[in-house]
Amino acid sequence: MLTISPSSSTSRTGAPATRHALITVSIADGNSAFRDSLSQALARFPGVVIFDKCPNARTAAQALSDRPPRVLFASNALPDTPQWQLIETVRNLRLATQVIAVSDSDAVPDVQAAFRAGAMGYLLRSTPVSLIHQALYEVTGGGAPLAPSVARALVSSFSAPAAPTGLLADLSSREAEVLDLLSRGLRYRQIASSMKLSPDTVHSHAKNVYRKLNVRSKTEAAMIWLRNLSDGAGASRGLPEVAPAVA
Repeated sequence: MLTISPSSSTSRTGAPATRHALITVSIADGNSAFRDSLSQALARFPGVVIFDKCPNARTAAQALSDRPPRVLFASNALPDTPQWQLIETVRNLRLATQVIAVSDSDAVPDVQAAFRAGAMGYLLRSTPVSLIHQALYEVTGGGAPLAPSVARALVSSFSAPAAPTGLLADLSSREAEVLDLLSRGLRYRQIASSMKLSPDTVHSHAKNVYRKLNVRSKTEAAMIWLRNLSDGAGASRGLPEVAPAVA
């Protein structure tokens, strides 16, 4: 859910707000609800004009050719293309469009893959729209905007004692944290409270964990996690200390 901050043409003191050059924006994401909410939220800000909202890579590529925006929000959840292929397409078209990758994952390998494809920024779908709006000016001004948790994950990756290997390497930091808490015996609602997430979000992370580890239960997933803890893989994530659940 996007957090919408109100915009105004004047400051609280009555002075005119700083004027920025017009920024045209297109959005390519397979989730129609996210496309609509993001476009509606950004359209509230002065100086932002929404060009196209594309549900797949094919329509996005055509729209970019017809009228390239200054900024493209490109998702890794497009139904007709591999993860960041659309970003590579933009790069190959040699457009002046600045691309900001959008994902649910803050896993370092996913972030690195987006930048290798040609992205100049990386935000999460949960990023508040006020920060997304700020990212527009950062990326068009020569910066590389990052969601706070993504920036922290990248910094931590340089100081982590050992990167997780094998199946655990595919888990995002959120998924690893959910798995760690499940292995300690916490229930979904307890994990949701601890991580300040909704139970549905926790359940979604857990399903992703089971899929990536190719298991069918939290017991199997926890066994894989605990085996790797002895090798330091879980510790390198910097996971918080949480007391075990009491029966």
